[in-house]
Amino acid sequence: MAINIQEMANVAKVNLCQNGKSVSESDVDKYIQVLNPIRSLTDDELLSEEQLKLLAATIKSQISVTITRTDKVLTNPDFESWFYKDKINHDMYYWNRYREYLKYDKHFTTNVIDNIDNVLDQLTDYLGNPNLNHPFQRRGLIIGDVQSGKTSNFIGLMCKASDVGYKLIVVLASTTDKLRTQTQLRVDEGFIGNDSENLLKHKYERIGAANYGNGKEDKRPVCVTSTINDFNRTIANSMGLQLNQTKESIVFVIKKNVSVLNNLNKWIKGLNQADSSGKINQSLLVIDDEADYASINTNSEDKDPTKTNAKIQELLSAFTRASYVGFTATPYANVFIDPETTEEMTEAPLFPKDYIYCLDAPSNYIGARNLFGENEIDPSIKTITYDENDENCIYNILPLKHKKDAKIDKLPNTLKQAIREFFIGNVIRDLRGALTSHRSMIINISRFVMVHEETRKAVDAYVSSLKRSIVFYSKKDDDSWKKDSNMIALYDTYMSDFSPSCENKQFANQHGYKLTNWNEIMKNLHDSTFSIIVRVVNQQSKDDMNYEKNKNSGLRVIAIGGISLSRGLTLEGLMVSYFYRSTNTYDTLMQMGRWFGYREGYRDLCKIWMTDDAQECYVSTNRATEELRSLILQYKYSNLTPLDFGIQVRTDNNMLITARNKMRSAKQELIECTLNSKVVETKYLLSNKNDLQNNSDVTYDFIQKLINNYEIHYDKEISTAKGFKNVRYEEILEYLDNLNISIANIEFENEALKKFVKDNSHKLSKWDVALIQGDKEQDDKLAKNIILRRSNRQIDIKPSTELIRVSKKRCRVGGPSDGKFGLTLEQINKIKNIRQGHNVSQTDYFGYFSERNPLLCIYLIKPFTKKDEDITDKRYKYAKNICDYLNNESIPLVAISLGFPNLGKECTTVKYALNKVAQGLKQIGIEDGEYNSEDVKKTFMEISNNQYKQYCLLRNGDILIGRNEEKYCFVVRGDAKRQKYKSSTFVQLDYEILPNGNKQLLFTLQDQLLFDIFLKLLEDIVVNIDISTSIIESSYSRWLIWKAMFSNQKIDILPVEQIRGLIGELYSLKGFLNNKYTIEKSVYAWGGANYNKKDFEIGNTWYEIKTTIKSPGEVEISSLEQLEANKNGYLIVHSLEKSTPENIYSTNLNKIVDECIKLISDSHTVEVFIEKLSKQGYVFNDKYNDYNFNIKKTEYFNIDTNFPKLTTSNVFSEIIKCTYTLSLNAISKFKVMEGAI
Repeated sequence: MAINIQEMANVAKVNLCQNGKSVSESDVDKYIQVLNPIRSLTDDELLSEEQLKLLAATIKSQISVTITRTDKVLTNPDFESWFYKDKINHDMYYWNRYREYLKYDKHFTTNVIDNIDNVLDQLTDYLGNPNLNHPFQRRGLIIGDVQSGKTSNFIGLMCKASDVGYKLIVVLASTTDKLRTQTQLRVDEGFIGNDSENLLKHKYERIGAANYGNGKEDKRPVCVTSTINDFNRTIANSMGLQLNQTKESIVFVIKKNVSVLNNLNKWIKGLNQADSSGKINQSLLVIDDEADYASINTNSEDKDPTKTNAKIQELLSAFTRASYVGFTATPYANVFIDPETTEEMTEAPLFPKDYIYCLDAPSNYIGARNLFGENEIDPSIKTITYDENDENCIYNILPLKHKKDAKIDKLPNTLKQAIREFFIGNVIRDLRGALTSHRSMIINISRFVMVHEETRKAVDAYVSSLKRSIVFYSKKDDDSWKKDSNMIALYDTYMSDFSPSCENKQFANQHGYKLTNWNEIMKNLHDSTFSIIVRVVNQQSKDDMNYEKNKNSGLRVIAIGGISLSRGLTLEGLMVSYFYRSTNTYDTLMQMGRWFGYREGYRDLCKIWMTDDAQECYVSTNRATEELRSLILQYKYSNLTPLDFGIQVRTDNNMLITARNKMRSAKQELIECTLNSKVVETKYLLSNKNDLQNNSDVTYDFIQKLINNYEIHYDKEISTAKGFKNVRYEEILEYLDNLNISIANIEFENEALKKFVKDNSHKLSKWDVALIQGDKEQDDKLAKNIILRRSNRQIDIKPSTELIRVSKKRCRVGGPSDGKFGLTLEQINKIKNIRQGHNVSQTDYFGYFSERNPLLCIYLIKPFTKKDEDITDKRYKYAKNICDYLNNESIPLVAISLGFPNLGKECTTVKYALNKVAQGLKQIGIEDGEYNSEDVKKTFMEISNNQYKQYCLLRNGDILIGRNEEKYCFVVRGDAKRQKYKSSTFVQLDYEILPNGNKQLLFTLQDQLLFDIFLKLLEDIVVNIDISTSIIESSYSRWLIWKAMFSNQKIDILPVEQIRGLIGELYSLKGFLNNKYTIEKSVYAWGGANYNKKDFEIGNTWYEIKTTIKSPGEVEISSLEQLEANKNGYLIVHSLEKSTPENIYSTNLNKIVDECIKLISDSHTVEVFIEKLSKQGYVFNDKYNDYNFNIKKTEYFNIDTNFPKLTTSNVFSEIIKCTYTLSLNAISKFKVMEGAI
């Protein structure tokens, strides 16, 4: 029988930790010395020297796990503690047996259990005393880490709450049956002590914590739900429960579902007598698991967030003494952000008004701070690269934005490598002795069920192919395997991804691992991988993935899924993750991180594949989350309350990232943020030579000015930076004004920042300026005796852009110690003491002090780049050209950061102008920013004739879907400017004024065979609707595009020359001409298809638009009439270059048409615009999306009588048609600036 090292380590730990004593490493060594002699007496198999070493290392690593408490908690100052003095009056029966269960069954160390015990004492105190005579309603929030063991904490809290007398305990467990069942099972084991399903059948068989019940087998909570059934009134009625007649706590584990909550509320009120106040005189504890998910919009009436919260509030308010506590790892989502105003937030029924507690994870937890921290991104993170020329790149096989029925004819190379990593990782884990441990791999590349099945087929085929090669070659002693492509690929994967650690003697000795090599891997490949299975995990899947059933042999599974893999589901022994999802899901990225957790014994084998954008988003999210945790500690030491914290988080500038990723339309919105205790920096830098030179010149001029007017400060004991103190804020603003900063730095919007500084100038009047130095690189002689060392930093190019990123995907300019400049040693030491051994971040140097100056940090960087495996040749060459140019010209790459101190509650906010988020949009079929037509179709089918269902609720109206006289239709209700709307044979439009005065526009499908196209029309209107204006007018504008498309019989797209020309005209229309004349006037002035007219004739001037791409120094004039006129005009030349859809600066004809329509304020002008487009031969066609261009530059030329041109008046009359070419260099003397036109 094979020896399982992990199981032996668990047994050893139990033996060593008897009576709760602490265990030293020498105790482990003594245990190992006597182990084999004892096993020989019992005829057990003896362990080899390597196995003994591995066992010793495993035990030592587990007993060394600790939790460092930092007491990150905010409470209301008027809270009166009660539990610590009352605890002696309770036997703490449930907690004591749960403690033993954690120790012996879950193998928690004594240190960790003691920490959990102390934390839960504090949380029990915050719940409120259930035995008081006076009423209370308490609300709290517990913030933990994803996959860090929050469930263990809340089950422990249930135990202590029951011990002190809480009568009713309700656990709200997600919104799906699978996750509710998973939570019920954990509650059964840790608290109930019996299988809940058996309990309902009056079968009492002890499990989990009940095995440590000290002879009180008859003492158990009453559980009304089970692993099979959610709350059911029939079952509950049959139990005949009365709260005042039951000694023990009554427990419910239910879904966050309106119907379930409604039934529970009715049952509780129906069976339990209310007192004179109308409330039940008992105590209630509600534990909300994944509390941020309570308000996430699932677009189903049964899961409607507002109704769910209302039902939870109804439950809480039914009791005289009620306590609500939410557990979450991502508190931004709804707790602070969803309400539209701060007042609404603080008055919300579930706002954590009483306390906010931040849990610390054990030292062996692997979380975002480990993988995406302030230093380097962890080596286990691997990049899914984009290469438009590689047909085996996943972007070319399955685009990020794909349809629900997208086909996958082959696997991308990166996914094949990930699968091979899982194969080899299984072998190594077996060689390390963890033979019966579970092993998982996840593939999350789509949210669509049909794509999951497509992926399963392709993965299954590749897994089968690998297994066939392994069966044939792995047991052979010769080199014949070198002829097989699969075996060669497995060998290459082992050598590149595993051999550096597995064949490293020092690493092996440190962890007690056995050294491995390829020959050993080969011999064991078959035995370790033949049981690997492929499973689909989604709501429609029937695949079995039961870890409990396979606990004796270990389940080895590749799980394919989307949403079901993204939240709450625990994947045992997760080793390899392949995550390819759009970053539109940015605000739930942390929850999608199933790879966070505990990886004891195989940390070095874990691999996580994701895109460059996703990695950058995780870095930003981790930074925001860590700042939030630090903020709790800062607020605690400032004697501030949860309300103050809620306001701060609500206006945190990190929330810009979440908001920005939800943007769709081109309208502007102001996002209000505070810069209190924050650092903002220019993490994206412009790569244009003119911008690089400008920023260098401006910075040197600014530094020289400071040298002339201020004393330079340099204190090695505090900081390596040199700088200046008490600089006037006007000089800082002038410097910022002269810099060229990319708009991609959304939190560094110059105008917004300058206004913020001015509005708070009474507190930000004097600034410190730090010149951040590097180590040993190039020196800058700034003045006599003033030398500054440039920082040597690696750069790359952000994918699909031309923006420079410092520190690659970390996207971080500053370092933790940069904020020290301007502080005293006493202040720095104070922060270190508060942080209690935790790393001090850059923002910590600002958050704890209101008396320090704001700080401008200037970074003069000497850049370099490296050709890493995750960087395409094109991006590498671009970055190398930038480095060569800057270093050859001795120009520094300039980046800056601004640090703001704690300005107090009364400081004003900064308002960032962002593109309009679809405000208030609650849509049935939209998730992750995508439209699910299957859900919408299902809703249409369920609606009866002449009935309507609200589909989309907007701030200024709503959209309903339904059937009108047996025909499918949708209704847009809101304000309207007209009463006549044009229909087509495809869709009938009817405008109506309802009896209550409301107006609506009815879209009715005339040909039911076109239902799928009708769904596309609805999708297009919903996604593009502009709620800043009349939604009827906005939806009608979108309809006009569709009407034109169906009325024009032309199928082919325009020739590429015409595409470029039309892009040039529309670019001028929405840009220069819109700014000068308004978009509406410019549309009417547009000549369109009338070739006898100029492109635009407005007032007493005209404009002719040209584009050039092949010969950027030349422009072609196609007729004698084009530049002929009896008045002066202008020639506008746009230089284009080919691009890709991924480039954020690129455009195509569909995109630019859409942008123009969104700028037009009235639907009549939209009609005129679409008609002119149609006459030019344009109707919407997906093929136009393949023709993408960047507009590199635009030049303006004054056409007067001296301008060189051919016209009908200056050529022979016999010449009736002519095309000629102008040299742009030759006509440069006619060039004018845009502002001069």
